[in-house]
Amino acid sequence: MKRCSLLVVLLMLLTLPAAAGNSMDDWSHVAPLTFDGTEKYKALFVPEAVYGEAASGLADIRIVDNQGNFVPYYIQKGTAVFRQNQLLYQSEVIQVFKKNADRYLDFRIRPLKQNADIAGNILVLELPAENFLKHIKIYGSYDGSNWDYVGTDYVFRAADRDKKELSLGGTKKYTFYRLVMLDNPEDIKFKSLQLANNYTDAQWNSFIKTADAEFAVKSEKNFSIVTIANKQKLNIKRILLEVEENFQRSYQLYSENAAGALWQSGELYNLQLANTKVAGTSIDLASRPIAAGQVVLKIDNRDDRPLLIKGVKIEYYVDKLVFPDMGNLPYYLYFGNKNAIKPQYELELQKAYIEKEVQGASQLGEIQEKTPAAQAAPFWNMKYVFNGIIIIVSILLVMLILPRLQRKK
Repeated sequence: MKRCSLLVVLLMLLTLPAAAGNSMDDWSHVAPLTFDGTEKYKALFVPEAVYGEAASGLADIRIVDNQGNFVPYYIQKGTAVFRQNQLLYQSEVIQVFKKNADRYLDFRIRPLKQNADIAGNILVLELPAENFLKHIKIYGSYDGSNWDYVGTDYVFRAADRDKKELSLGGTKKYTFYRLVMLDNPEDIKFKSLQLANNYTDAQWNSFIKTADAEFAVKSEKNFSIVTIANKQKLNIKRILLEVEENFQRSYQLYSENAAGALWQSGELYNLQLANTKVAGTSIDLASRPIAAGQVVLKIDNRDDRPLLIKGVKIEYYVDKLVFPDMGNLPYYLYFGNKNAIKPQYELELQKAYIEKEVQGASQLGEIQEKTPAAQAAPFWNMKYVFNGIIIIVSILLVMLILPRLQRKK
């Protein structure tokens, strides 16, 4: 029995390394990760080249020290969780008059409660039923007598679409607003006005970069189809078009191709006139970023000629990788395993505290694509050695135990 016990222990010791060993053979890319300084925690802003090869959500990221040990980390996401909020104020018309062909409308904003400040960033108009396009100068006042110029915007109604919001260019605290409708001989009127304060709460700060994007434009019937390449699958926050001409057109945005599900729709415009200078040539995706390999923008030209798009830029979120300095340099960053599951480290639970500390900068060296493991392994491969030992030990156990059982009979 002592011999049997010894063989069982031997079997456990021999099989343990085969079960517990961690292999990185399934990861396709690796790069050295270095840093200086004495900070306890280090931070790496994930390079763009990593996103194109890494799994979705960076679930396959692994940091390994030079002794083969995993180093814990957490990812401070570059995209924030947004919550849309709106405060809406009613108003009353206090004065309407005309000067030449311009129509003046003065409104008093009603506070939400007594002795509460008024704050808003958008004026929302109730539009008349007829089709029109009007440019409007906006003024604000605290007392209804002294007026500050706020900006110029436009509103319109045309068939199946309209624009009824006037941007204030930021949050204003005026009690009175004056709208000057330029060149209004047909006497277009607005029935009411509301002041809205639209704001967004973000769960955490975001890290943003801007880059020129590769794009191609083709025409299909009355549409311009703009295909924007995003080979590295960056998390796009905003798309900015470089268009110099005056225009006003609706758009639809799709992930991957125009036959897929609609991602977002809206209005693009650029009006650079003598008395009006407003531009809306960017598409905001902050509340719903897109990370597809390509993005398709479909612009409705109606019967106008296609836009001349000179350039496209993208703003995108970048993730921050935070990990402790545990020695055993250099570290290595592994990625490129679509089947990997995101590890769970207790460091994630301490993120709120670590983010308040100074973090040292780290650098990622040259990324190497690993050579796939050979299909045919030599006869001395350790896997076969362990399997052979297990078989031999099993046979010895049977040879020792079987005679004892026969003698007991």
